Amino acid sequence: MFRTHFAAFLAGVTVACSVGYVKLHRDLKLAGNMLTSSIEEWSDEVTETTKELDNKVHFLENELNRVRGLASVGNEVHSDSRVQSKKGENNSSNTPSDDGL
Repeated sequence: MFRTHFAAFLAGVTVACSVGYVKLHRDLKLAGNMLTSSIEEWSDEVTETTKELDNKVHFLENELNRVRGLASVGNEVHSDSRVQSKKGENNSSNTPSDDGL
């Protein structure tokens, strides 16, 4: 009788362990799938953010080049006006003044 009870006990333990293993395996599979989907979502978000930041960098580089272009044109105009004003000063100093008349 002890032998049959012990055999039944072992059978029950085996079934319980099998059921526990199946549940654990299912839970691990679900957790793995959830983790994989989360990683894919994060990856998509990072890719999208990277594209947005690349677009902003290109926009800012274009703006910087445009501003540099405007600054160089402004510097050329400013230096041309200095040269012209210096020429005007030189021309006025070479002409006789009307103060003596």
